[in-house]
Amino acid sequence: MCVIAAAVLAGPALAGCGGGGGGNAGNAGNAESTAPRGIVVEVDGDILVLDRTDAEPRTVVARPDGVDVAAGRLAADFAGRRQLPAGDLVGLRDGTLISVVVGKPEEAVLLAPASSWFAGADGTVVWAVTQAPPDQACAGEQVPEPLRRQFAMNDFAPNGRPGRHAVVLPCGFEPVADTPQGVVAQRATAAAPRPALVVMDRQGTAAAATVTEDGEALAAAGTRVVWKDNGCAREPCTQVYDTAKGRSAPLPACAAGPVAGRGVIDATGRRYAGIVRAADGSRLAVLDLDGGTCTDLGPVGLTPADNDLDHAVAASWSGANLLVLDSRTGALTSHNAATHRTETRARPLRITEGAQVWGALPA
Repeated sequence: MCVIAAAVLAGPALAGCGGGGGGNAGNAGNAESTAPRGIVVEVDGDILVLDRTDAEPRTVVARPDGVDVAAGRLAADFAGRRQLPAGDLVGLRDGTLISVVVGKPEEAVLLAPASSWFAGADGTVVWAVTQAPPDQACAGEQVPEPLRRQFAMNDFAPNGRPGRHAVVLPCGFEPVADTPQGVVAQRATAAAPRPALVVMDRQGTAAAATVTEDGEALAAAGTRVVWKDNGCAREPCTQVYDTAKGRSAPLPACAAGPVAGRGVIDATGRRYAGIVRAADGSRLAVLDLDGGTCTDLGPVGLTPADNDLDHAVAASWSGANLLVLDSRTGALTSHNAATHRTETRARPLRITEGAQVWGALPA
């Protein structure tokens, strides 16, 4: 296992490393109604922890001297981050997959080089995705250059221990999620160049089911895949596919308007948070994909072009708690989707260059 100071997230890129070691145990089984504790945020390059939403933040890792987080630099430092059910925070830093122990955010584990990643279907492992160089991809196949893309995926435990599975997908299949029914992949081949979304067989050798012939996966967990129809000319253009049922359905309707852009889904695949484009501006909503309901959390004031929950307004799920940080105002909010209780920090965090919210201690 390779453990490093979490300051590497704001420092120069390091090569990945594997190894053994103990896992990061969570306190699973407690009620979802627990308010978030041990909230981890990154503000202006410093990693801070708040014992509760309204607590005084304490710095656990200060930004190294000379590190530039301006002009969007910070957003790339821990990209695609997500909290696993046991509490581990996983994301990408300059082409390396990294796991952070939520209870010890000053430590991080370098897992492997990766261009992207996703959690395993059972939530206990992560898959590191790599892309073959163009001159090595699709060997022996006559494939036009723009479509000559081939991907491989390897599993790792969050503590850095390599798994036992390495899968090279067929030419033109890019894996984006794992479900109990199979890996979800974007497919673009010479025979079908439009970006289809498919569920592969368990061996990862061929498409077993087609979600859409022209669409993009926005988020996935459990048996749910939230996707956008690329050919859609009028909202709502986002649907949710259930891999267990083998069919898509519209997202739960919100009274204020349709959900737009890329949101965040919780680890169970039950809840999805996204930006709603209302007549009077943008709003934040939580969709219960099981119950078919939409909970409006109020206005967020984003521009019409900013529909994703990872820029000016960033959000992360920690169990049933949705953590939201507005880097423009410093407002930190937690919403418990089980109790529908919302807490907003009385004193905004001081942010000058950028911020992210990572997660919290597992309940």
